[in-house]
Amino acid sequence: LVLDNQSGHPTNLQTHGLRVSPTGNADNPFLEIPAGQRFTYVIDIPADHPGGLFWYHPHLHHHVAEQLFAGFFGAIIVEDSFDQLSEVQAARERLLLVHDARPGMTESSVMGASMMERMNGREGSVVMVNGVAAPVITANAGQIERWRILNASPSRYYQLSLNGTGFAVVGVDGGRLSAPSPVETIVLVPGERVEVFVSPKAPGSYILETLAVDRGTAGMGMGRQATSGAATVARFIVSGTQAAPISPSLQLA
Repeated sequence: LVLDNQSGHPTNLQTHGLRVSPTGNADNPFLEIPAGQRFTYVIDIPADHPGGLFWYHPHLHHHVAEQLFAGFFGAIIVEDSFDQLSEVQAARERLLLVHDARPGMTESSVMGASMMERMNGREGSVVMVNGVAAPVITANAGQIERWRILNASPSRYYQLSLNGTGFAVVGVDGGRLSAPSPVETIVLVPGERVEVFVSPKAPGSYILETLAVDRGTAGMGMGRQATSGAATVARFIVSGTQAAPISPSLQLA
């Protein structure tokens, strides 16, 4: 994996969740790649590594939040025997990298958060999925959806809801569950990942939204109460008439 640093700032790269070596030119958070230079990472993922959604992002001390806010991140998918199950292979797979931003910001303002923003966490005014604000996702009512979701925001919490349709959680940061777990909402803190099955009961237009979440304060009487506000994440347009129930007998682990 070659990191070509054309950002104008020092940076580095660290994977999140992978069980790999943290030394040398592998997943080493203490490396520093100066602006204008290239560096080759060699990350050996074992053949028996658990499957799931992982990701990479900068991990250079004092620069993580600002570079993450600028969009320095990406996903890593590791597959295993679970991905070979016929019911899983039949599902429509989607990768949703959820992130927030402030359109119109200059480079200097992105890379220079205020003291209050550093204390309380800086949030953007727009929520995006894979770099697109409120995208439209089209699907068929007879097709089970498998969504891998990452909260790539440095500060914003998300409480995801899909018009009461609900989600069947099959995997979290710590690995896959033994069976699907039905939930109405999903709370994701920064850096958290989740894997779900989605199966709308009827065709129509659904809103994938995030509800308001109280993030607390900086503590010690400093800073203000921080709340991640409600926002539309994506529109989910479903056509067709056939329902696609998720089998409760599906063995995931």
